[in-house]
Amino acid sequence: MTLTGSQIYELLNQQWSNQPQRILKMSGLTYTWDSSRPVGDRVVEVRQNGRPIDRTASYSVTTNDFLAAGGDNFSVFQKGQNQRGGPIDLKVLINYLEGFSRPFAASIEGRIVN
Repeated sequence: MTLTGSQIYELLNQQWSNQPQRILKMSGLTYTWDSSRPVGDRVVEVRQNGRPIDRTASYSVTTNDFLAAGGDNFSVFQKGQNQRGGPIDLKVLINYLEGFSRPFAASIEGRIVN
């Protein structure tokens, strides 16, 4: 789907709205947030390739069907334009991981900073 930069800020701020904190996992963007700021305005800055995103620009976003339908109170996903369904996310993940040599290793990348 496509979201504007402003919608991405709104989406990330929904992590603390009307629910226990649920940190969205992401790739392609980094952001900083401040827990001392009011709910709805905790995201300080969102960056792509080290530069702040443009709040008026459009960005391609991929998520699973549950979140795309507004699951876990992430209603901004429902505002996305050009929504398309795809393969079952678990099958895609399994196929992706099977493409790596064993053992598979992962590390913390520091994409979300408080």
